[in-house]
Amino acid sequence: RGVARGAPAADVPQEEASGPPEELDPAKVLSNVKKLNFVAGEGEKEVAVGPDGIRRFKEKALVSYVFYSDGVFARGGPLRSWALPDTKVLVRDLMDGYFPWELKDDYPDGVPLRVEMRLQEAHGGAGSAGADPSFTPFGGEGMALGREG
Repeated sequence: RGVARGAPAADVPQEEASGPPEELDPAKVLSNVKKLNFVAGEGEKEVAVGPDGIRRFKEKALVSYVFYSDGVFARGGPLRSWALPDTKVLVRDLMDGYFPWELKDDYPDGVPLRVEMRLQEAHGGAGSAGADPSFTPFGGEGMALGREG
């Protein structure tokens, strides 16, 4: 096809999807992630030089994905719909046993992944079917420190 492995392909259908794609096999994804994490050195420490010049061990970076019935919560959000091309590429990469294409620039040698399958529940974020309509973010009275009265 002339498209690099994991690259967004022009032939990815754009239809709306209400749930996970049929080809998503959670057991296969989790098995592939376990293999990828071995390659990426999960659990290994890296040497980092602090601002004081002292070298210390630190945990390797970790990228998290949570699969819900209404989409994927990727890398800290926001929730991505199953219908988005980037979500479809992510699923295809993990199903095929590759690191996600979207991580190639930040982690060219791979990175440990944490994948959770919560396909029986909706994310419940703003605008999703599971959201609590009575919830008001930042509701209440504000306070400031260091002020009298």
